[in-house]
Amino acid sequence: MLILMLNGILFNDKYMHRSIAVALSMLSNYVFYHCHIKQPVSRPSKFLGPVENPLLKKFIEDEAEAVLLQSESSRESDFSKTAEAWFVGNTINKTKHAEVGPTFEGKDQYGPSSWAAWYPLHHAVIKQDADMAEKILQTSQFDVDMPLLEHYELTALQLACDLIVKYNKEGASSVLYVLLKYGANPYVKPSAGQDNFDAMLEIGLGNSKDFFRRYNDICLEKSPPDEVYSELPLIEKLKRVPL
Repeated sequence: MLILMLNGILFNDKYMHRSIAVALSMLSNYVFYHCHIKQPVSRPSKFLGPVENPLLKKFIEDEAEAVLLQSESSRESDFSKTAEAWFVGNTINKTKHAEVGPTFEGKDQYGPSSWAAWYPLHHAVIKQDADMAEKILQTSQFDVDMPLLEHYELTALQLACDLIVKYNKEGASSVLYVLLKYGANPYVKPSAGQDNFDAMLEIGLGNSKDFFRRYNDICLEKSPPDEVYSELPLIEKLKRVPL
């Protein structure tokens, strides 16, 4: 399709020789960029959260003021209201859950099958409510990395990254910070959709510049990566070029 478009727009060549050459040149430049210029960020071989990594715990504590100095105005936006209505209105797939759901303050105001009654941490992300997330996690009853089984198995942290990266909802930064404080794993890859970790490396968290890049460096110091991309053979790099 690309070759046909190039030929129709630029050359109108019966045999499309020049269009094919241009397309191959574009492809080779794309492959060269991914193999030799773009360097994927290394990730630790094993995630060790703030409980196991004192330096990470100190870093998270030291960055609290920078991250949490966020405007709360986005909570009441039309987007937030629409997102919460969508979340509360969705219902669980009962075949994926135990008969009795989690218990937490405020659960009774939602329908028994509503996502809001089963996924309070994700609901806190949607509401961009850090206090709600903190209160839930203080009970120690919830797995901070619990996946939303009915929606790409996203963890609450991944959902927060989606709001920040895709929708520029900075109000989710404070909730994401709380999740990290309680040991949420930012290296879990979603079962579907885009992995936003690399994007988070570029935009920081709240007013804390390069938050995730520094976070990642501390994690790598504690648990070095299984492999270094620059040291991989070319054939392995070629296999990883996204096409």
